[in-house]
Amino acid sequence: MNPQFLFLPYYYIVTTSSIAGNGTGSQTLTTDTDADFELHAIMVTTSLDSASVFNSVSVKITNKTASYQWSNDFVDQMNFAGNFKNAFVFQEARPIIIPRQSAFAFEFTNLSGSSMIPKVTFKGYKIFPLKGR
Repeated sequence: MNPQFLFLPYYYIVTTSSIAGNGTGSQTLTTDTDADFELHAIMVTTSLDSASVFNSVSVKITNKTASYQWSNDFVDQMNFAGNFKNAFVFQEARPIIIPRQSAFAFEFTNLSGSSMIPKVTFKGYKIFPLKGR
């Protein structure tokens, strides 16, 4: 634990409008200006998720501020969250520090034949420096 910083739980959530079956969509996110963010987990869900429908989206994440792609291709939903019977939260082996005001691009591909709304959640902590330390 570092007594020079205050770590507060925080979630960044990215959604798009409905994506047609087998279609594509995109969205952007800019992290807040008040603190850096320590990313611990990435969760990917959709409006179609159920016991019979899972892995209906793939996603590609790019840190536009650093001009850095987080994968060389689209990553299927099940790689972030398992499947409905064996669900898990994708935990990073090490936290990723994201500087304040970082911009991200999210590209989605609907893998199903039905329209759906994807959601990506960054779970972690905002890092606030403590004054006077």
